Amino acid sequence: MTHLLLMMQRLAGSLVAIALLSPLVIADSSAPKPEIPKAAGDQCVEDTDYMRRNHMKVILHQRDETMRLGIRTKKHSLKNCINCHATKTEAGKLSVLGEKGFCQSCHTYASVTMDCFSCHSSAPEKDTDLKLGTKRASPHHTGLAYKRASDLSEKERKFLSKAVSMNTGQKQNSKITDNSRSGQ
Repeated sequence: MTHLLLMMQRLAGSLVAIALLSPLVIADSSAPKPEIPKAAGDQCVEDTDYMRRNHMKVILHQRDETMRLGIRTKKHSLKNCINCHATKTEAGKLSVLGEKGFCQSCHTYASVTMDCFSCHSSAPEKDTDLKLGTKRASPHHTGLAYKRASDLSEKERKFLSKAVSMNTGQKQNSKITDNSRSGQ
């Protein structure tokens, strides 16, 4: 009986030792951390911790406002991020991609695939001072020009707002019609 009691005490002691020492082993893991290059700007447009956790939400929100509502602001634009965070690659070109690029270094570490740069350039504009309020050709619609939201007159804003709300209303009505046809 004393032999069994002694074994139980040793087992309990071993479990306690493992529980106390395992955080030290985990904290000393040799997984390499990404080397995040310093940005060109003095300060990010948002708090650094917030951007690390939420940058994709911010970029997607900006995309939705730009593509669906025509609102083009500089603060959270992908172009603004690239202009600030691009670093020189081994080939000597500025980019956010590459082994030590700002975006690529973290996304590789987190095993996340980026699809931004299948359409967008990963290099900053040569003239990083974006001239707001100027018309320029849209790369998506040859021969057309777009305006930034700040350039729109009150009449144009109301028209755009009405067009967007009518479009979303048509989608909702078509869902109702589709549901009534299917017997739902």
